[in-house]
Amino acid sequence: INVSGKDITLPGFLTYVQDKISELNIPRNRITFELTESVMVSDHDTLEKLINDLNQSGINISIDDYGTGYSSLTYIYRLKFDELKIDKMFILNLDKSIRNLTIVKTTIEIAKSLNLKGVGEGVESIAIEKKLKESGCDIGQGYYYSKPLPFEQYLIWLEQYNIQYE
Repeated sequence: INVSGKDITLPGFLTYVQDKISELNIPRNRITFELTESVMVSDHDTLEKLINDLNQSGINISIDDYGTGYSSLTYIYRLKFDELKIDKMFILNLDKSIRNLTIVKTTIEIAKSLNLKGVGEGVESIAIEKKLKESGCDIGQGYYYSKPLPFEQYLIWLEQYNIQYE
C-alpha cells in the first residue's frame, strides 16, 4: 500500500489504520506500507515513532523508489524497514547496463546484510527478471507480470496465475 507523506503525518493515522485492519480482519503481516524517500525528509522523530509503532503492530514497511531522491543509509540504519524497493530507473536497462547492474547488486547486498528483502521495480522482460534473480533479488514487480488492475480484475488474474503455476 503506497502511503504519501501527507497521509502518514495526519493526526490519528496509526489509529485509523489499526481500526481498519481490525474491522476488515486482515492479517497484519500481509500488509506492507510503501513509503517514498520523500517521506523520509519530513519530521524524522515523528516518522521514526510511527514506523516503530507500525512494525510493533506487525505491519511491514518498505522504502519505495530507493536510490532516486533523498536516500541515505542513515534512514536504513535508524528506521526499521522490511524491504528496499529499487527504483525502476535502475532496473529498466538492467540487462544492458553494467553500471545499473552494479548498483542493483550492491543495493541487494546491502538489503540482505540488513535482513531486508530486495524488491526490483520496473521488471518488463524475462531478461531483466533473470538478471534480478541472478543478483539475489527477492521480489520482482512490473509490467512483465501485470499492469495495474482494478481489484476485481486482479482477483481473476490471481486465480489464473495460481492455476498456471501450481
